[in-house]
Amino acid sequence: MLALAFATAGTRAQNKTTAERLGDPPDSKLLIVLADHLAVAHSVETASFNALNKKAITSASIMVPCAWLTEVTSYAKDHPDTDLGLHLTSPANGKRIAGGRRNQKTKSQASSIPPAICGGTLSPRPAI
Repeated sequence: MLALAFATAGTRAQNKTTAERLGDPPDSKLLIVLADHLAVAHSVETASFNALNKKAITSASIMVPCAWLTEVTSYAKDHPDTDLGLHLTSPANGKRIAGGRRNQKTKSQASSIPPAICGGTLSPRPAI
């Protein structure tokens, strides 16, 4: 009988909503605010690290690979309890990240475009 009580209690604990696990009513609406695009620019890091240090936000996502990745890794080493996730990107996807807009009209033009300048953090891009 005691084993059944423990088994039932364990199942109930696993069925709790995130809100309940945080101490809120089960039907609560939760707002998650995170710092996005760490490593894109020094100004982003300055604002995000300030907010993380003041507990205004509790998590952030790091764009990899991007120009300021070294600065973010230093912060992560100094703050091991900070919740940091990865926001993976493609440096040649036609969007503005760490090197500007890419114009890839043809394969020959695309292969002649140099990889993004990221302070040495990017590997050379293979020919397309």
